[in-house]
Amino acid sequence: MMELEEHIKSLAKRAKSRVGNVIVAYEVKKWPEGRLEQLLKMRVLRSLPDADEIRCPGCTKRHMIVPIRTILPNGDSYSEHLCSKEGLIPIPEFLFKRWEIVTEEESPKDEANKKSVKPLNVRVGSIVIKHPKANSEEIAKLVGSTDGSVRTTLAWTMRKQLRQRYDTKKGWKDSEGSMDAYSEEIQAEHWDIYNMFQDYKSGKNPDYPSIVRIAEKLKVKEARAKEFLKQAKSMLEFEADKID
Repeated sequence: MMELEEHIKSLAKRAKSRVGNVIVAYEVKKWPEGRLEQLLKMRVLRSLPDADEIRCPGCTKRHMIVPIRTILPNGDSYSEHLCSKEGLIPIPEFLFKRWEIVTEEESPKDEANKKSVKPLNVRVGSIVIKHPKANSEEIAKLVGSTDGSVRTTLAWTMRKQLRQRYDTKKGWKDSEGSMDAYSEEIQAEHWDIYNMFQDYKSGKNPDYPSIVRIAEKLKVKEARAKEFLKQAKSMLEFEADKID
């Protein structure tokens, strides 16, 4: 059984490799009981949004699948997948969980630094919009991460959309292509709001992201939440008033 100190060193080494610094549920299941909680408490790991795609647990092919997720009236959810070998199989919710290894460069030395550290998704988003020709390996060097980790971020999957919406000299464009008055960087709050609406649209969260809920999520007053929502809609271009 791997001791805690040895495990931490192993994770630090992995974060610098091409494997990437994202840990998935299959790996965690092999760890000693309670180890995940220890590493989260020590800030060696931090939680990431649930994965949409996982490896099939029903057969030996271990191919990637996108299970069907159903939200029950009480808010609980369950997932299942039609495996070509095993038929319809239930997918434990834990298998969607993911964590990120916090690298030494990202680890805050004190509370002041802690507040200044931007999530990887935010840092990748900022690079993607300003360096349209950069590939994931080049972006990884610029944000102090790995190629594999960059590719797991929402910003990477949205890179084409982000680049179309940003002018390096003038800032952000509105939905009609005109220059928008708001031209600051994408912030973590904007991604949080975007994810809230995507979760609602996909059925992952049945509660509509009202201004009250957004304010609670961001821990700001409602007036500030409205500002963040307006900015997020302008930069990430999504429907927030009515979702079909």
